[in-house]
Amino acid sequence: MTRRWWAWPVLFVSFPISGLAASLLLGPVATVPAAALGGVIVGLVLGGTSALALGTRAARWIPATALGLAAGTVASVLLPVVGPVVQGLALATGQALAKPPLHPAIWIPLLTATWTAGWAVSWVVAISDEPGFVVYGASGALLTTVVLFLATARGRRTTR
Repeated sequence: MTRRWWAWPVLFVSFPISGLAASLLLGPVATVPAAALGGVIVGLVLGGTSALALGTRAARWIPATALGLAAGTVASVLLPVVGPVVQGLALATGQALAKPPLHPAIWIPLLTATWTAGWAVSWVVAISDEPGFVVYGASGALLTTVVLFLATARGRRTTR
């Protein structure tokens, strides 16, 4: 696994760009089909950029991210009160099947908590807490990018 410093800013900007693309293509994500498609769109972009930043195998990481985010976004439409938590948990679980950079027992709670905090920060700073977005904005993306950078810089995965 390779550390690519330039890929972290790319990961950061891919959050709002992929979210904007999904919003422009689908409008508010308020139905199960729109949530699934929106999750796949954003998941493909975030999967690609996070594979670069984390140094994971893109062939496994990108589809795992897209499917995990699609499942999580559908769940968040069906369970809006706990949407950010279930979305983050589904994403983290999907990625855990694709050999994340940290052991799955660390990756799943780390990403779930970071994803949930990303939504909270974005709601406070910038975007509405109304349903309809697949991913949070730049403020949450900054938090997520920094946390993942620091977490993976300290402890790279050694065993499964």
